[in-house]
Amino acid sequence: MKIYGWYPVVMLLLMVSGQAPAQNKLLAYTPDAVCHNYLNITGNTNINRFEFRLDFPTHKIFPVDDRHVISEQNSETYEIPIPVRRFEASNQLIYHDFLELVKAKLYPVIIIGIGYEQLKDFIDGEDYTIQNIKITLAGVTREYPVSFVVNSCSGDLIYISGYKNIKLTDFNLEPPEKFQGLVKVKDDLLINFGFVFLFRNKDQNISN
Repeated sequence: MKIYGWYPVVMLLLMVSGQAPAQNKLLAYTPDAVCHNYLNITGNTNINRFEFRLDFPTHKIFPVDDRHVISEQNSETYEIPIPVRRFEASNQLIYHDFLELVKAKLYPVIIIGIGYEQLKDFIDGEDYTIQNIKITLAGVTREYPVSFVVNSCSGDLIYISGYKNIKLTDFNLEPPEKFQGLVKVKDDLLINFGFVFLFRNKDQNISN
């Protein structure tokens, strides 16, 4: 749609920059949250910061078969699907552009993959300061070293949280520009996450 005059352009820029009403506050982020599943993506344009956050239901637990039989899993990686359309956004204009950028119609989930052997190390209390995770975004998978913090929750629950800086171009995604280059999304993104795991015997049932 062609826009005539400068006033609509100025108003759109104010909305994107977070200065328009109801757009000037980023979503709340609590890095000290305990035993709560979430994934947070933060990025920047040349004029503002934007944020996407997904909070899972409070009862959500990611069950993993008993540590002693991990080697029998069909895959070497435990995969956590993140539905991209369930993110809440600090800016709705950026949100719709984000869905288009990550090709949400073709790839409706972001996948976080953690190796079963790494999960075993976490539960056994062994080295977990630096581990590799796999991130699949827009159909492209990349592996990164990530710093983790591991805490125990109630019962046998284990809470794993971490963060990682990634680049859109790592996933063959070109940082978008809007309004003939007046607004440019930067290549770097910061991902924060926390997931609750439970190691269980195969005959145990866990409701999700």
